[in-house]
Amino acid sequence: MAKENEKINLDESSEISKSTSIAIEDIDRETLAEVTTYLKTRAGKSSNEEKEKSDQEFISDKDIHDLLQLLPAVAYLNVTGLREMVEQKIADTMEGKSVAWIREVFGLTNDLDVEDAARQMNPWAFND
Repeated sequence: MAKENEKINLDESSEISKSTSIAIEDIDRETLAEVTTYLKTRAGKSSNEEKEKSDQEFISDKDIHDLLQLLPAVAYLNVTGLREMVEQKIADTMEGKSVAWIREVFGLTNDLDVEDAARQMNPWAFND
């Protein structure tokens, strides 16, 4: 994730004054812009039905990498509804995937040595 150690000024429509700025170090500009657009679009909807439709449109075109970029941003900014949608879509995307796929996507390494892997795959062969 790209870090842009710069302050982002909030626009005049926010509740915080224009001169106020906050440092958000682990969120890149594009991801922050996406979250901001989502919030503005959702605020413009009057009924729950319109909001749900807007939510589905926003989340439907996101792939796993987009979702993994969004998750820390919405968690940091405490956008609960969007965070829950992102988490659910990540879970739905992971469902039925292989361990190798999950390791690749999340950048995980196999921390089992050969003996541990053998014990896990063939527990009946070890009398501990």
